[in-house]
Amino acid sequence: MNEIPDLRDIKSLYNVLDYSFYYFIFVVAINVIAIIAIIYFIYHIIKFYKNKKQRLRNLIQDIGSMDFMDLKNSKDYAYKFTDYTYKIQDEFKKLKITKYQNVIQDMNTLSKSLELYKYKKQSEAINKEDEIQFQKIKDKILAISI
Repeated sequence: MNEIPDLRDIKSLYNVLDYSFYYFIFVVAINVIAIIAIIYFIYHIIKFYKNKKQRLRNLIQDIGSMDFMDLKNSKDYAYKFTDYTYKIQDEFKKLKITKYQNVIQDMNTLSKSLELYKYKKQSEAINKEDEIQFQKIKDKILAISI
């Protein structure tokens, strides 16, 4: 019979280290971290835009609660109303709201008419026309729903 001769030049098998499991764990970990980061940024973007709208709502409420009797004199009132006008304009620009431009124009008109009271050392009381205009603007502002 044919006998198989001894093969002396064949070496034993080498142990090949398999790192595929470690690569898989690494890829899964990177994907989990990426998903968490994306969810985190989306959450903060949504929160940021909600806060923008909330700031505008707060400004509108502040103007709605503003009254002539609360302020000591017309000079304080003029400064405060002009400050609110600029803040509301900025918020409308940031939120890209163009729907209420007539309210902004009315507020600018009233702010310009209130400049008479700002720069005097002793300012007189606000005239009735400005009070009536303020009440109209206040009603328009409170009608804004954002």
